[in-house]
Amino acid sequence: MHTESNFNPFAKSHIPAFGLMQIVPRSAGRDVYFYLFKKKGQPTASYLYNGANNIEMGSTYLHILYYRYLRKIKNPQSKLYCTIAAYNTGSGNIAWAFTRKNNMNRAAPKINAMTADEVYNHLQANLKYDEPKNYLRRVTQRMGAYKKAYNL
Repeated sequence: MHTESNFNPFAKSHIPAFGLMQIVPRSAGRDVYFYLFKKKGQPTASYLYNGANNIEMGSTYLHILYYRYLRKIKNPQSKLYCTIAAYNTGSGNIAWAFTRKNNMNRAAPKINAMTADEVYNHLQANLKYDEPKNYLRRVTQRMGAYKKAYNL
């Protein structure tokens, strides 16, 4: 939330993405809506401007990324880096960074052959766009600051 909206529940990006965790209704919103409500649909902007709804949807999307789309990545730290970047750019773009195809089944073995640091560096060098590269860097830096602040 810090990186996505600077804790602003009414944030809206140019994409458009809405709320604290900057949910895009037509992509992550659809995945999460189906996961939570077991039917096709997508959240409205007003639904996403409700902080509790937005946090539930953003957290659920992280769950979907980590446990479904990126499930074949074995190293937890590598999977975390890929999840962070995928939250910003989608899991298909993570796969593309490793294989030039949007297929995670092909990308996972390549990712699993690398150390977590190599995965991070590969994402920084090979993601298609600068935004997810910067996002991954900012989130991982902030994670370190939060761990230090909370003695974790």
